[in-house]
Amino acid sequence: AYDNVLIDNYVIMPDHVHALLTLNAPRLNERSPVGVDTIIRSTKTLITREVGRSVWQKGFYDVIADTQKRYDNCYYYITANPYRWLADGKEPTVQGIV
Repeated sequence: AYDNVLIDNYVIMPDHVHALLTLNAPRLNERSPVGVDTIIRSTKTLITREVGRSVWQKGFYDVIADTQKRYDNCYYYITANPYRWLADGKEPTVQGIV
């Protein structure tokens, strides 16, 4: 867990994961002490240890939601992803809004 990171929305799909993170810097105009790369690497490592094997692709795709509109679009995309999955005739997923 990172004190400066909030999970705003997430969904666990059968073959991928979406998460909307907010990284808070300690002071205005400073960078967050932990970056997205570190968060993703740590998460993948912990889950790999728990599962006993890697289930991850090598990289990840990130989007910087630097405006309210981009943030809202990401939030909606994550929330709607399981419904799109079901509309395509696929199995249900695990979804969470924190």
